[in-house]
Amino acid sequence: MPAGFVIVTGGNRGLGLDVCHKLVTSGRNVILASRDARAGQEAAAKIRQGGGSAQCVSEPLDVSSPDNIKAFARTVTERYAAKLEGLINCAATYNSGWDHNAFTEFQQVNYAGPVMLTQLLAPALSEESTIVMVTSGLGHRSHLSQSYASEVAGADTINALQAISFRRDAHMAGTFNPCYCLTKAMLNRSAHILATDPVLKDRHININSQDPGWCRTRMGGGGAPRSSEQGAQSILMALELKWPQTGGVYNSAGQLVHEGS
Repeated sequence: MPAGFVIVTGGNRGLGLDVCHKLVTSGRNVILASRDARAGQEAAAKIRQGGGSAQCVSEPLDVSSPDNIKAFARTVTERYAAKLEGLINCAATYNSGWDHNAFTEFQQVNYAGPVMLTQLLAPALSEESTIVMVTSGLGHRSHLSQSYASEVAGADTINALQAISFRRDAHMAGTFNPCYCLTKAMLNRSAHILATDPVLKDRHININSQDPGWCRTRMGGGGAPRSSEQGAQSILMALELKWPQTGGVYNSAGQLVHEGS
């Protein structure tokens, strides 16, 4: 049994829960991170009841709160020092219109939170670890207005991405789930940028965005063509197989869609 732990955010339900279950079943130790501490504890307990020798521990994490992200990073770094070998950023929010409040919420949960957590935990990850940014086909820049698509593609630092702000945009206002599309595109770009960070690059830590496909979860709805289990398997491909291209975006079949640029 591997001694290391894989951190999974949003691990108490949906894709995150199925990812945690599959990891433990395969013998991988898991830190199940959940905004709702009680729900996380219950989910971890249920996974442990399934048997096996791998561990599943829960830790509270609210990616909408920078202070909470910092506290979580300190906790897991202290408790599991030298035992962190993977991070799956699965927590996300979905479904909004185009307004400043929605953008602010989505920017933090879908982009800034995962990036901050990744940057804080990267120094504690073991060499040749893997970081997975769970994305969506809606994060392709073709879903954005030309001005936002150019701004995302032109960002060459995390600070430049962070500077992207809400503005009135008729194209975005008429797009399906515009804040989700934009913040997932920003997440994809962040993986491309972070892949060149010496903290990751010098220690051969692989980071990619992985699209699980449209799945039947509370977020995806009952009409989605893929099961949550199938989506979880796509996410785990990125973790277990370690795609040769780091900083890229992969579809549910494991094909490189683009390089995050």
